[in-house]
Parts: sequence; structure tokens; C-alpha cells
Amino acid sequence: MNMFRWLSFAAAMMAVSAFADIKINANLKSGDVLSGKYVVTVTCESASTITQVEFYLNDSLLSTDSSTPYEAPLDTLLEKEGPQKLEIAAYAEDGTSQKQTVNFAIDNKIGLGAAHHTEIGEGDLREKKYDDAVIAARTALKADPKYVPALIVLGRALMGNRVFDEAEKYLQDAIDIDQNNIFAYGILSQVHVQKAITVRAIGANDAANTEKNSYMAAADAFRKSLELQIAALGPITAENRSNAIDLHIQLGNYSKARELIKAITVTDIKNVQMHNRLMFVLIRRGELTEAQRIFDTLQKKKIGDGDTMALGAVLASMTGNNDLADNRIQEAIKQDRSSLTVKLSQAYVLLDRGKVKDVRNIVQDLEQGGFTQPEVYYYLGRMHYALGDFDLSDRNYQDAISQNPLMSDVFVSRGMESLAAAIKATDASKTRHLPVAQNYFDVALKARPETAGALVGNALVLAYLGKKAEAARYADGAMTVGGEMAWVSYVCAGVYSHAGQADKAMAALNAAMKQSPNTVPFGMPKLDEAFKYLSRWGRAPVLIRP
Repeated sequence: MNMFRWLSFAAAMMAVSAFADIKINANLKSGDVLSGKYVVTVTCESASTITQVEFYLNDSLLSTDSSTPYEAPLDTLLEKEGPQKLEIAAYAEDGTSQKQTVNFAIDNKIGLGAAHHTEIGEGDLREKKYDDAVIAARTALKADPKYVPALIVLGRALMGNRVFDEAEKYLQDAIDIDQNNIFAYGILSQVHVQKAITVRAIGANDAANTEKNSYMAAADAFRKSLELQIAALGPITAENRSNAIDLHIQLGNYSKARELIKAITVTDIKNVQMHNRLMFVLIRRGELTEAQRIFDTLQKKKIGDGDTMALGAVLASMTGNNDLADNRIQEAIKQDRSSLTVKLSQAYVLLDRGKVKDVRNIVQDLEQGGFTQPEVYYYLGRMHYALGDFDLSDRNYQDAISQNPLMSDVFVSRGMESLAAAIKATDASKTRHLPVAQNYFDVALKARPETAGALVGNALVLAYLGKKAEAARYADGAMTVGGEMAWVSYVCAGVYSHAGQADKAMAALNAAMKQSPNTVPFGMPKLDEAFKYLSRWGRAPVLIRP
């Protein structure tokens, strides 16, 4: 063999040797059967550095990786069921390459049906295995793309994984198919709440507006779920009347609740529970005169109970009669120490007077006693804020809203806290806090349009922003729904005066002084004085309905 031919032969043998040196080791073997999500993992043995590995599924590029171990995620639910071919191609730095073909199958047990896989997903949710629940729900949807229970499971699982936008999409798909699905609306409201909480916590771009919009969407979805529950009751009967009253109270539709309760109390004058419930509704509506009349009647007939006396204490506190409020609370405790209405009435009376340390013992006892109602979390939030523990306050407010996105009182409190920060701030930072306060008041009004605290709060915000005419309009609304409460009248007097509406200002001030002569200062208030009074007195009682 001459030298030229020998060199050519040697070069060819070296090329073959280099080509043969690439050995592909894959975790996927021919004959394997896959389901769900799978990651094909490859390592290579080669005398030369591997620069890239390509994965082809049924002749279409699936993935490319340039670092070992070389991986290709495979979502089998996106592929057809049955036999598959995966080709793995490895390329070395010296120009050589190697290919390997794997014949496998995909079998997600689609034939078992959507209900079967949805049930598996529900089990995964109970164990908080959200990734597994996602796979189970997607498998169910491959069997039946319009299977509503599977869409709901998928939405819940994605919420658990904090993928809120996708969770919202699938829950909305479920609602589009079944527009009367109460459960879907309930879960959708939770998705919006959790999105709002998360956005605020991480301080994402435009976080304030995203938080506001998410809370508003949560209120809409939760309201719809309650409305559907009311509709499902059908015509009001003796058997379902109590449920209807509770649902309307939760909805914040106090006028309808009052109507339903009066249908009972007008004929059953000794039904103390319903009379108490009527007092509760009237207090929530700010109709203090009528609530006081009912209390006096029950006392005169000597048929009241601990809840009656507790609500009477709230009425006394709201008009600044502290001694009477204290006496009634003590009497309520004697009559029924275990009543949650009594406990929360006591919390309101103490916190309304600024006795934070005293109220701490009450709400902490409630917390340790296993009470998890949103009303309890509300008082925990207010208490911890007053004690300066703002993070813990925030978490308790969030717990309250997570249970009831229509709880406007939480948003009013947050709005007042933001407004307080704005008033204390320098001129440069004041403009940052005022829009945040306005956002919370807007959400409160979305949750319940007749929230006097939110109307008053927005009136003050707009007055501070120099929008006098708009501020006065909000004051008009506040006087319409809360004109019997001294703190509403007094603050509105300040807003009207600032807006140059002297007649309305004087009428509101006179009303406030008549409503609570023990607490209302003399003289027309400036804006800061109005807010100071609002901070001290301006909270509606948050109570458990008797």
C-alpha cells in the first residue's frame, strides 16, 4: 500500500472510530409506555465534546439541549395515544454525530373516562398534590373537553400552584358551559382573592390597580355564587326562609333580609332570635332609631336574651353612651357568655373606644378557641394594626376576605389606614397613599354599594385631592345611607364645608351633634379634624348575625 492510500485509509478509520465513539444512553427504552408528563434524559459517551443533542418525536423536532444531562420534556397529553417514535441525535465538536431511535407508546387511560380521572384529581387535591391533580384533570379533559367537574379541578389545582391567570381561564370555561355552577363561581372568587394577595405581596408592576381589579372580580364572582344559591331555594317557604335570610345577609342585601325577617316577627312577637336578627340588620344598615325601638320593646316585654343586650350595648356605644354600653355588655355576658354575638359586640365596644389591650384578650381567646369566622379575623386585623404589627394585621384581613370577598368592612379599614398614612405623609408622598386609599374604598363599594364608611372615605380622599364637587357627591351618598350615624354626619359636614356648601355643612353638623352630643366636637371641622373623628368613631359594627 503506497503512502497516499495508507494515509487515506487511516483518516477514514479515524473518522469511523470517532463516529463510533459517541454512545447515547437514554432513560427511555423501546417498549416503554408513558403517561402524563415525562422528561427524556440522555447522557453521551464520546472522545470529543458533545455540542448538542436533538430530540425528534415522530419526525418533528421536540427539543434541543446543549448541556449534559440532555433533556427533552415530553407532555404526553399533547400527543396522540398509541405507538410513538423518538429519534435522538447527538453532535460532537469534531463534526461527528450519532442517532438512536426509541419506539415507545403513550397510554393515558383515556378510555376510562372523564369522571374516573376527575375523581383521581379530586383525591390529589385533598392531599395537596397539585401537579398530579393537574395531570388527572387534563387527562379527563382529553376524554371530554367540556367536562365541567374536570375544568373545576384543573382550576383549583392551578390555584394551588399559584398559576392564577390559567386557573381563572379554566374556571371561566366551566362557567361558560354551566352558567349556574355555584361551586365554580365560589372557586373563581378565591382565585381572584389569592391573585390580589400575591400581587400586593410581591409588589409587581401596577400592583395597586391589579389588586383592586382582582378584589372587585372576586366580589362579583362571590356575589354570583350567593345569588345562585338564593335562586336555587325557589319560592320562600317556612322551611327555607331562614336560609334565605342568611344568604341575603351574607350578600349584604339587608333590605331584603329585613323584609323576610319582618314577615316572621310581625306575627311571632316572642321570637327573640328573629327580633335580634332584625336589630342586627338594622344596625348594619345604619337605621339606629328603628333598632333602638326594637331593643326597647324587647326589654319592656322582658323577653330579650344575651344577644339582645349585646346589640343594645352596640347601640349605646354608637351614640357615645359609654357607661350604658359597659353595663349592657356586662349583663349580656352574664346571660350568655358563650355567644359569639356577645363576644364580638364586646370587641366592638372596646375597640371603638380605643381599648386595644382589653380587646386583645377577647379576640385571642376567640382565636385560641378555634373560631375562624371572617368577623373574628376582622377584629384580629384591626387589633394588630392598632398594636403596630402590620404584617399580622394584613394576614388576618386576608383571612377574612378569603372567606368572604364581600366583607366591605375590611376594605374600609384598609382604606382608612391608607388615608391615615397619606395625612401623616409629606406632600411629596401624600399623592402615593391617597390613590391606594381610594382603591380600597372603591372595592368596599363594589362589595356592598351602601357601605357608608367607603362613601365617607372616598369623600375625604377626593376632598384632599382638591376634587370638591366630586367629594360632595360622595358625601351626599354617605348621608343617604348612613345619615343616622354621627360619624357620617360629622365627616360629611367637613367635606361640605371644604366644598363651599355651607347649608349642607351646617345641617350635617347639627345632625351629628344631635345624634351623639357626648362625642361630637363644637365647631365646623376642617378635613384633618373630620378624619381624626372618623378614625376614632367611624367603623360600622362587625358582628355575627344572631
